[in-house]
Amino acid sequence: MVGRLSTAVVAVLFNNILMRLAGSIGVASITIILYTQGILASIFTGYSIGIAPVISYNYGKQDTERLKKIYSISLKVILATSIVFLALSQLSAGLLVNVFAQKETEIYKMALRGFRIFSFSFLFMGFNGFSSAMFTALNDGKVSAILSFCCGCGVCNDRKKACSQNDDMTEIIEKMIAADVIVMATPVYFYTMCGQMKTLIDRTCAAYTKLTNKEFYFILTAAESDKNIMETTVAEFRSFTYSLPPKSDVFICARGLF
Repeated sequence: MVGRLSTAVVAVLFNNILMRLAGSIGVASITIILYTQGILASIFTGYSIGIAPVISYNYGKQDTERLKKIYSISLKVILATSIVFLALSQLSAGLLVNVFAQKETEIYKMALRGFRIFSFSFLFMGFNGFSSAMFTALNDGKVSAILSFCCGCGVCNDRKKACSQNDDMTEIIEKMIAADVIVMATPVYFYTMCGQMKTLIDRTCAAYTKLTNKEFYFILTAAESDKNIMETTVAEFRSFTYSLPPKSDVFICARGLF
C-alpha cells in the first residue's frame, strides 16, 4: 500500500514539474519512461512477492540458517538482474521507447535521453522492493497492527508455540479464550464470508483447542433476499465450530440489506 501511494505521489510531482519545464512533451516523455521502467521492474516485483512466503515460512519455523541462505541468494540474484537490466536498458533503450513513441519525434528524443539516465535506478530498485517484501514477511513495522494472513508455518502445531506472527491477533486470541460468549459477524460476499473473517478464523489455529465449550453467535447479512444466499457461509462457520466443539451456536441471518 505504501509503495503504491509513493508511486502515485511521485507521478503527480513528475507531471507538475515537467509540465512547467517542458510542457506536454515533457509529461508524455516521463510517462513513456515510467511505463518502460514498469515493464522491467515487474521482474523485481514478481521475485519479491514470490520469495516473501518462503521467508515467512522459514521465519515461522525459526530456521535462521535457511533464512540467511535465502537472503544471500536473493541479494546475488537481484544484483545480477540489476546489472543485466542496466545493460539492457542502455543497449536497447531505443527499441523500448519506440514501443510508445515514433522515432525522430521530440517526444521520442526526450524520452530516449531520459530513459538512459533513469535506467541507472535499476541498480537500486530491486533491493528496495526486496527489502520491503522481506520486512513484510517478517512482520516487522508499524503495519503489524493489521492482522496478517496465516502463513502455514506450523509453529503453533508442530512446536506447540505461540503464533510466529507478531501482530494484534495475539491479544484477540487471549480475549476469545477468556470470553464465555463469542459473537462473529460478516457480510456475505459471493455466497461466502468476507476475507477478514476468514483470516481471523485461520489465525485461531494457534489456540483453537482452547475455544471449546463456548457460546457462539454468528450474524450474517446479505444484499440479496434469496433464502439460500446464506447456506455456504453457515456451512463454513459450522465447519469452524465442528473443530472445537462449541457449547452452542446460534445463527442470525438478515437478507435484503444494502
